[in-house]
Amino acid sequence: MTGPGSTSKQQSFNFLGLSVDIRCCIYQLLVLVPGLICARQKKTPLVPFFNQAPLHDTKVQHQDLLPGIAYALCHLVSTASKTRFSKLPYTNICILRSCKQVHEEASAVLYGLNIFDLFNHTKETMPKADFKIPLFPHIYQCQIRRLAIKSGGLYMFRFVLLGGWQSLQAAYPALESLTLILEFESSTQGCAIRWARKSGEEWCGYVARVRDELALEIYGCLGLVKTIPDWIGLRMAFNDEKYVDVIDPGLGEFQHDVLDETNRRIVLRRGVVEAFERFRKGSGKR
Repeated sequence: MTGPGSTSKQQSFNFLGLSVDIRCCIYQLLVLVPGLICARQKKTPLVPFFNQAPLHDTKVQHQDLLPGIAYALCHLVSTASKTRFSKLPYTNICILRSCKQVHEEASAVLYGLNIFDLFNHTKETMPKADFKIPLFPHIYQCQIRRLAIKSGGLYMFRFVLLGGWQSLQAAYPALESLTLILEFESSTQGCAIRWARKSGEEWCGYVARVRDELALEIYGCLGLVKTIPDWIGLRMAFNDEKYVDVIDPGLGEFQHDVLDETNRRIVLRRGVVEAFERFRKGSGKR
């Protein structure tokens, strides 16, 4: 503060005088999210109508996707609520508004390094999946390199795994990775029970069994299957786990004689990831 009658001169800082590497580090501090950015697409209003087929009087609803983002929130922890960018302690995307050059440099970090979570639209959902309808403006969609899709069951990933990835790749030309995240409350819920390692089961036999379980869920059969692109990965997320730890996990070591929740999760993660790798590497035959 200055006293009466005194003068002060606001000092400015030549941000663009910094090297590109330093500016990039600053952008990463400001626009990188320690989790997922959940971008949800605009949709037409639900339109109810009645099926006029004989013997049917069923009320159904129709909805289509529209170009553009309806909203975007940050999701840091599985099962926790999503949050706004402004609630994160260091994130400040307002830097994008400073000037054209900074906007271009910061947006390359925002869209190129963050992981964007897409809603799991399929041909069975309403609205149906259609990656030809852009979610992001073209200039930014072409910069996105990392995507994720969450679901509570492997069946809901069938659309992407059985060919939907081709239209996804066409819509996101810079795409380097797609992480499919299976969410569970615990290691004793749903298909996690079937994928658990049995007492006395050899590791190779366990992974082969889980691979067969995955094949039945994805393809509906065993034996020869289509190869999944190596840029698609499968991960498991349990209650209260951070997505950054789920997507880039340190799988950890497990104790063979301990059956607590933590140990079961480690075994499941390692077994499922290794089993899914056999599809990615094209080992179609058992």
